[in-house]
Amino acid sequence: MTTNVLAADMWPVFNFGSSNTRYQKFLENGKSAFEKFIESILLHDQIIVPTDDFMSLSVLLGGLGEKPVCKLIDNGILRFFRIQGALAYMGNGGGIKSYEINKKDETKHAFCAPLEETINWATNGLKIPLDTKKILDLVLPVTREIKLSKINDEIKNETYMDVLNSEYLRNAFSIRNTDMDRLQGIGSSNIRIYGGPYSKDSNDEISAVLKLAHANIEIKVAEMAGCQDSSTSSPIGRLLKAKAERTIPNAEYHESFSILTQIADLPDIPNAVIDKKVNIDDLIRLRNSRDGEQFRRWFHENCSSDPINTAKGYSSLLKSIPESQKFPLKALRFITTQAIGLIPGAGLVVGAIDSFLVDRVARGTSPKYFLEKLEQSVKEN
Repeated sequence: MTTNVLAADMWPVFNFGSSNTRYQKFLENGKSAFEKFIESILLHDQIIVPTDDFMSLSVLLGGLGEKPVCKLIDNGILRFFRIQGALAYMGNGGGIKSYEINKKDETKHAFCAPLEETINWATNGLKIPLDTKKILDLVLPVTREIKLSKINDEIKNETYMDVLNSEYLRNAFSIRNTDMDRLQGIGSSNIRIYGGPYSKDSNDEISAVLKLAHANIEIKVAEMAGCQDSSTSSPIGRLLKAKAERTIPNAEYHESFSILTQIADLPDIPNAVIDKKVNIDDLIRLRNSRDGEQFRRWFHENCSSDPINTAKGYSSLLKSIPESQKFPLKALRFITTQAIGLIPGAGLVVGAIDSFLVDRVARGTSPKYFLEKLEQSVKEN
């Protein structure tokens, strides 16, 4: 079973403000997003990061470093989904529409520029030494792209129907107007945008609709990328929970893992990585191991969809004994050494192979060994 997660909370959404200010605000407020991202390395086969101008790549490079990010891409863990363009609410009856902006020299701003140009913009803007050519060569093949204008009508209709068909949402957002293209709070020649969860807004009808529209973009991207899980920083994410679960069935995976770490008395893995106490290379090696694969499968089958079941799943895990452990070890050792003894010249390595093979086979593939190794990896650093 393959599990993908949409790390939507790692998306510093484009706005009209300074790109440096947007970058710094994310670093100041995005600690939880980084923690979930690091947990997802252990819990998911692939992490899909949505972006418009690849500032998502910038914050990953700035927060984790070039080598770890390249390792995650090399190991098939990290992928990007680029949405070219941005969404706005336009006056004079325009309503929700996608838009792009040209500069004075007729080139496009990064959020709507060609893919290669945008990636270069995101890496060149960082004040740290980077191998930009290497990063470009790595990121390009693992990026899927879609123009927002192609799904604009779908997002617009979905958002309007969400509000018009839900008395709860209409009351929650204080929306009284039934003509969704002519909401209060905008001049005839003005446009309004959603600038991300860390930007200030007027908290009126239009602001609420734009937040809802952005949440619908996240849901659409998760669906297109085949994601079973999602982490979001959307301020209305909880309001969309019931709807999102139709597309993203395991939206509560982070809470489930948090409960599991408490029950199993595990150390704080994300902060150990952020504080450089654990090398992300070691984390990748552990998640790529047989134990790591078994753990991911067990977690998503027993815990991820319902945090309440996490305790039950862990209790069952502690009680489980792999079938191979029930096999008599003396008999296993006899069979192993007898088989190796048939190979000419193998006598000198029998002892080493015996110890390794018996240990690997006897202990089975229970995910509890992964949890033990996870704890040990932090204690050793």
